[in-house]
Amino acid sequence: MAGPYRETQVLLRLPSGTVGKSLFAALDTAGNVLASTMLPCGGQERYVGLTWGSEGYLTGVYARGGGAAPTYHQASLVCGHIALGKQMTAAAGPQWPPNRVALSTNPSGTGEMSVDEGGQDVRWHRLPSLEVAAVLRLSDFPAAGTGDCSVHDRPWVSCRGGYVDADTALVALHNSYDEARVLMFGEDIWEEHSHWLADPETGELHGRIAYPMRDVDDVWLLGDGTWVTAEWNTLYRWSVQDGAC
Repeated sequence: MAGPYRETQVLLRLPSGTVGKSLFAALDTAGNVLASTMLPCGGQERYVGLTWGSEGYLTGVYARGGGAAPTYHQASLVCGHIALGKQMTAAAGPQWPPNRVALSTNPSGTGEMSVDEGGQDVRWHRLPSLEVAAVLRLSDFPAAGTGDCSVHDRPWVSCRGGYVDADTALVALHNSYDEARVLMFGEDIWEEHSHWLADPETGELHGRIAYPMRDVDDVWLLGDGTWVTAEWNTLYRWSVQDGAC
């Protein structure tokens, strides 16, 4: 995101350890913590999203889910701290259908990426109207067990994706957990996942990311053309060039 004076910053939501509150840390591009803010909204099992103005500045914070009514606050970024303003009605925040999960806002604040709760598709929306601009369906990927989907048996689109940059999005496929195999044979086998790059303007699939390690699950999109993955106790930072399809 572009913060005050157009400095590039990254906002991370971290475990707050406090019921009903959310902790955000602001980092510079080198990973140094600039500031941290504890917000009186969100908390465990609640989705907390940020809204952005056309100039790329923070304009609001909203929280929903967890059995509580949605909340929306006006907000701004001041020296890395999120400053909450007036609480607005829930209608002021993005109104998502009950079966969709918001994943990521594009760097300009003009688009949002969402996934179907059943893992059947990912969509890109225009903000603030939430009009659907492009769709990528599970059926648009290679058939399970073939080609770049050879590691999958019953894949579904997970909630791990988001915008890599304004022109590229990352979509993650997960395998279904084979509970029957665990119960009948005692086999608890970790299934492979896969990450793919796509065009958020058209929904066109570019291809699967070729990581040098066997399996990558967790992913954090930084919004500057890079993303971070974890393998045991090591973090890796990638770019489109690094993870070429």
